Amino acid sequence: MKTYRDLQVWQKSMTLVTEIYKVSKGFPKD
Repeated sequence: MKTYRDLQVWQKSMTLVTEIYKVSKGFPKD
């Protein structure tokens, strides 16, 4: 079982990955 702090870090990293994915998806393909 992960600790509460591990869960917070995991959620923040997932949010960051999602944001980066949204932004990079908007870039024109080379």
